[in-house]
Amino acid sequence: MRYKSGCRITFACGVLALEHFTKENAELRRTAAALSVKPDGVFDALARKEEQVQGLNQKLREKNAQLAKLYSEKLHAEAQENFIAAYLPVDFDACKTIAETLCADDKFSAVLFCNESDRLRYICARGKNGALDCRAAAQKINALLGAKGGGSPVTSQGSCPKTAETEQKLREILSEPLQNLN
Repeated sequence: MRYKSGCRITFACGVLALEHFTKENAELRRTAAALSVKPDGVFDALARKEEQVQGLNQKLREKNAQLAKLYSEKLHAEAQENFIAAYLPVDFDACKTIAETLCADDKFSAVLFCNESDRLRYICARGKNGALDCRAAAQKINALLGAKGGGSPVTSQGSCPKTAETEQKLREILSEPLQNLN
């Protein structure tokens, strides 16, 4: 390893080297057992697992895109005055995708909420000609929920801890979204 202007070399021999390789061998055998392969097949098994994970991630992205499209269509149909505020049972990435899809309509504005582990998250977005000032809406949401976040007049986002109190305040926000956020 580099040390000041030179380098430092560490080596083990005898009993220390034996202990080191015994630990490494034990770890290799544990990994091989977990992958149900022989120790010399660990790398190939990991490569196959990585390929499977990539395939599953691609399928998940496709399913999330389909879900986002369906939610977008449903919310667009339910919207009043080219505006929707809603809570969605999806993760934040899907929530952002749904907001972007909705706001592809130039006149549309959306404020979407979702849960992510122990946090309540939101995103405000608008199309090019949308009426909502997302920065101002985020400031109002932050004040009402005790959230943190911000952004631009076109898009903003934030989050707060999920508690019974914040969930009650969210219900109030969603009951009269135009009055609460404009």
